[in-house]
Amino acid sequence: MIKCPNCEGEMNFEPGVQEVVCQYCGTKFNPNELNRDVKASKEVNDIEGKAYMCTQCGARLLTFDETAITFCSYCGSQGMLEDKMMKVNKPEFIIPFKVTKEEVIKKYKAKVNANVFVPDYLKSDVVIDKFRGIYMPYSIYSFDYKGPCSNSGSKYSHHSGNYDYYNDYTIDCDVDAKFEGVSKDLRSNFYDKFSENLVFDLNGKEAYNPNYLIGYYADVADVNPEIYVDNARNDAEKEIVEMMLKQGKFRRYGCSYPNVPMTNCQYVSAMVPFYFLAIRDKTKDRIYYAVVNGQTGEMIVDLPTSKPKFIILSLIISLIIYGLIFNFNLFNARNICIAVAILGLFSSILIGVQAGKIKSMFYHEDDEGYYTVHQVSEEANTVKTFKYLVKSLIATVAPIAIYAMDLTNDYITYSVAIICLILIILSFGDLINIHNFLVSNKLPQLEKRGGDESE
Repeated sequence: MIKCPNCEGEMNFEPGVQEVVCQYCGTKFNPNELNRDVKASKEVNDIEGKAYMCTQCGARLLTFDETAITFCSYCGSQGMLEDKMMKVNKPEFIIPFKVTKEEVIKKYKAKVNANVFVPDYLKSDVVIDKFRGIYMPYSIYSFDYKGPCSNSGSKYSHHSGNYDYYNDYTIDCDVDAKFEGVSKDLRSNFYDKFSENLVFDLNGKEAYNPNYLIGYYADVADVNPEIYVDNARNDAEKEIVEMMLKQGKFRRYGCSYPNVPMTNCQYVSAMVPFYFLAIRDKTKDRIYYAVVNGQTGEMIVDLPTSKPKFIILSLIISLIIYGLIFNFNLFNARNICIAVAILGLFSSILIGVQAGKIKSMFYHEDDEGYYTVHQVSEEANTVKTFKYLVKSLIATVAPIAIYAMDLTNDYITYSVAIICLILIILSFGDLINIHNFLVSNKLPQLEKRGGDESE
């Protein structure tokens, strides 16, 4: 643990002032000017920290001072056991925290309080206090290309007889392009829905200095940066093409997508800051995450829906609608059939859209880092989205059939309508289950193998 040079008290890096602050005497130090004893290999390519392993899910986090871990940021369970000292590759850059934990908590509370259907336990101060600052491993890619570039273009000329005539062009130019800053996370269990949407300003990066880590944790990379080279190159080429098309010269001759083969790939490692909160579902082994960009304060929160709150509000709205229908004398068997069919169709559309996302979620189709490290869950092969639609489809078709038969016996019509309404209510319950499933995450197992851990 780094000691204050003045009083030997404990010190932490404070994002609000961008300085290392003594927690006892309040003295502030520039992190780039504060000296500390850093354990490193002879080549200074490794850094050594204290590794903690979660006894529930196997998550392993590093701390580079005496900071104690009390809650696992991946599964939300309490109690982390010290594993041992561990060496990891030293990153070349670090983006320091700029947003304070207090600012994160305030923003999180505003977000969850704005949603009336969020379960109350997500708003508990005990839960919210589990926000942890973690540095995640990233790789930053750069590409360049210098040389000739030949592209084809085609532009409409005129119409004659039954034919349209086009002029073909060859567009030659010299390109001197350099693209820096394509970043990819190197942690397979850090979902791309977070890393791809919480973007960092790489202009704020600093040369790696362990003083920025004081008071925070760091995760260990388990994805080879080579995995993302093609993906990063595509991102760079797309950006370069968009810049070229803004000049207008390529569009003028019908070249809508010039080809710039970016080469000379280079990448460096970096640590980037996140605040991480894991909330375990009370009834299922699912996790809800709140992830915050520690530099910009941007936030992504998994917000489940509380069934009791949804039912209460739905009943209130139903009573209001019933009062309006009764007041305007619209309450008859045929109108009820129409209303039920519309509700059933609406329910079918919502469930169809949501259920279709479940298979994609199991396959991790949008998470390249996960896919390259882990095998796809066998559950994905057993997911049948049609089962979610059965109730709402019956509730849509049955009243239409009754309406078409134009029965004189209203009791049959009302009975079918009531049964269909019950099916719709049950289908909306399924819709809530699907929503809560989609915004949650499987309880991670990470590297848990049981027994002794070996490096």
